[in-house]
Amino acid sequence: MASGTARKKFAFALGVLAAVLLAGVYVAQLRGQFSPPAAAPVAVAPPSADKPPGPVRVAFEDGSDRLAPAAQEQLAGLAESARAEAGAIVEISAFHAQGGDLTRERDLAARRAQAVRHALEANGVAAARLRSGIGPAGAGTSAGVEVAIR
Repeated sequence: MASGTARKKFAFALGVLAAVLLAGVYVAQLRGQFSPPAAAPVAVAPPSADKPPGPVRVAFEDGSDRLAPAAQEQLAGLAESARAEAGAIVEISAFHAQGGDLTRERDLAARRAQAVRHALEANGVAAARLRSGIGPAGAGTSAGVEVAIR
């Protein structure tokens, strides 16, 4: 019976690993690239008439799902750009740290993505235009959230 339990644990761990890898690929495809996110927050440039801004790194308080003070203004600008682009989709990509407690890190990434979603909705972006995904941060980069208008 011990070997049956070990096989079940191994199969479960393998399934979790496959799910995490697939989620990472899915998020990378949503972002339209396979490189890791930028390590530092990026300032929002004024919206261009011919191209929507993005991806934009959103700042949070350390270890929290609370938006940094500058992020509220940043997301208000992104919401304005999204409202100006008829039919545009807003992609919210959350990245979690790969070290430490994976469950806690994924939960934090999900709560951060939800905080961004709520801020965009509060600034007039329809929920039907928002898409989000969660995946692991790339090597040498930090966890965080990026927003892009497509």
